[in-house]
Amino acid sequence: MYQNTACRRVRVVEYHRLLEPDHFFRYKRPKIEPPGINIIFRLPLDRTLLFLILIFFIGVIVHFTSAYLRLPPFPPLPVNATSDCAFLQGSWNADQTVLRFYAVPYALPPLAKPDEATLDILQEYLHVIGGKPSLRWKMPQKVSGFEGCILAHYDRCSFKLGRWICDLSKPRPVSSCVQPKTDGRVDIMNPQYLFQNERCLQVDIATPTFEGTLKPVVIVIAGFQFLAEPMISPDSPRPAYWPEDETVRHSNAVWVYLHYRLGLAGFFYNLTHPRYKTKEKQQLSHENYALQDQLDGLRWIKTHIKQFGGDPQRMTVFGIASGATSVLALMKMKNKGENLFQQAWLSSGAVHWHSERDKTPHVNIVDKVFTDIAINHIGTHCKPSNPGTISKSCKLSEISQKLNDIPLQVINSLIGDNFKDENLIGEFMSSGNKSGNGMGWIYAETNSGNVLPPKYWTENEINHIFGRAKHSIRVVFSSMAQELEEWPGMGDTWLGEAIDIQIDKVAQMFDQYRHLTESRGVQGLKNLLAAAWKHDLTLQSMLSVPVRSQQDFHLEILSLIRFSCPQSWIISKFIKSKGVFYKLILDERSGRGIPFAPGPGFMKKNNVQIKREAFHSLDALILTGRLGNLREIGNQTATPHTARSFQSFSNKLRNMFKDFVHGKDLDSNCKADLKDPYGCRINGIRTEKFGDDKIMVELCAHIDWERWISNIIVHN
Repeated sequence: MYQNTACRRVRVVEYHRLLEPDHFFRYKRPKIEPPGINIIFRLPLDRTLLFLILIFFIGVIVHFTSAYLRLPPFPPLPVNATSDCAFLQGSWNADQTVLRFYAVPYALPPLAKPDEATLDILQEYLHVIGGKPSLRWKMPQKVSGFEGCILAHYDRCSFKLGRWICDLSKPRPVSSCVQPKTDGRVDIMNPQYLFQNERCLQVDIATPTFEGTLKPVVIVIAGFQFLAEPMISPDSPRPAYWPEDETVRHSNAVWVYLHYRLGLAGFFYNLTHPRYKTKEKQQLSHENYALQDQLDGLRWIKTHIKQFGGDPQRMTVFGIASGATSVLALMKMKNKGENLFQQAWLSSGAVHWHSERDKTPHVNIVDKVFTDIAINHIGTHCKPSNPGTISKSCKLSEISQKLNDIPLQVINSLIGDNFKDENLIGEFMSSGNKSGNGMGWIYAETNSGNVLPPKYWTENEINHIFGRAKHSIRVVFSSMAQELEEWPGMGDTWLGEAIDIQIDKVAQMFDQYRHLTESRGVQGLKNLLAAAWKHDLTLQSMLSVPVRSQQDFHLEILSLIRFSCPQSWIISKFIKSKGVFYKLILDERSGRGIPFAPGPGFMKKNNVQIKREAFHSLDALILTGRLGNLREIGNQTATPHTARSFQSFSNKLRNMFKDFVHGKDLDSNCKADLKDPYGCRINGIRTEKFGDDKIMVELCAHIDWERWISNIIVHN
């Protein structure tokens, strides 16, 4: 049998032990030092190269250090904007985040006495031969062409390097249009200065740092009773609603403050053409020059705001008090297809002004004071026999000539009693339980065109106003819960009055203005007021807020009736259009003693009225950031709870306004619709639908607004 002998072989492999490295050296491993500096610099050339490299780096460091230290200062941010004919120079704030331009003219100054330096240019501009043309009671004249720019700018401009350069970096000494003096005294020793105080029709512009895209625009139109422009204090030349730097930064929008003619300068007779004539008499026509100023101002802003970083397609008009009433009138006055603004925020404004269609008696301020003006300044032959009716022997040119020789401050001082709050506004709760006894400025029927109040707008007009733009016009109507604090008859006397007497007054007023179909009598209204007070006590307890007096509660009811309820009624007329409407009732008390707050009595130096509740235009002071400029008076300070709640309310309101300006929707609770035009009530704790307060809604609905609106609201 075959056997594999190879398999029987055995192979043995022997491995030697691994030797250490030193084993291979007979006399041990030699010791070698690492290379040192001597080795590196062994050759002279090596040393030379390294030395040159070191010198090079030292030279580079010295060069860049010297160049940095010798750099010129960084150039300041540009302060220029351009108009049609001039470079306008503004001024930055301290941290260079807000650029301001003051007194930028949008029309020729409406001076009664033209400047001698530019008289020949004015004559040529107006195509007048000889004489000294007056612009006091004329429609605003647009700034156009080189001559128009000289007339509008010359007092603050110089001609350099072939162009006009205008320094608009500082406010004018008098930033507002002429208004009555607080103490009634006028210095007649310097009539030229008084005439120059009528230099207005200008805008103040504040713009944040430009970041490459145009920003939304906020246009402030403010006023109180169309008579005065609210100031920080009676002696201050600065408007109360100039936006603070923080407001401009927070809103990230361009702010424009629009100045216009006030009082008798803004509302007077047409001294060129009468309304009609007979053989013996002539009926003068009223003109709303102030509204025409505002309209031309909006047109100028629409055209030029791009040059200041604003977007003309995102313009919000912020109307405050009589400025809010103006905005409603401007909606009616603007030309067909004229898209002057896309949004409006109307704060504490009346929604009605007098028209000849109203069946209620009414006193127009111009008609009332013209008798005194005629007797003192023109002649008894011009004394009106009836309001606005004068003899044909009294020539309009004579009236114009004699009145233009007198500064408006002098005229105002002689008829100053008519401008007292109790005469201008009237008491809301008079002895006869009537309201609306004040006087009005706006006249609905004029030679230049009718400006009917919203009550008389037709459905087609409403659709045209709110529904013809590419995007629906959005409008916010807002009012404070205690608008009437410190108004005539609503001060300490009201707060100290017996509750039973107050309830009886309020119930009788509601009964007087009720719907004809309303069967609830005076006693039923008293029961309703008692139920409303009980509900308010329960609500105060739930919210853990300080309990207020019943007199304060009645003041709130009257404030709602005069401001908020009429706004809701007007919204119900607008709501069928394509517009978007919000209704806000702002119900947060400041808790601090605030003097000189805009509203009745704000121009009084003596007998300063202190306000602590949710007073008239408190929201406007918050939104413009100006509340901190009104100093507190008295030892009363807000409790920690009130302070926190008010701060929360302020932040909520400011953010809501910013969202609105940037085109965002507001809280759905605040949106008005056909079923619920009452919107929302806002305080520091919550935002709730006002329509959920059935008792308050029932009080608003009890009044026949179609019939009685002229009797209840202030006409300004």
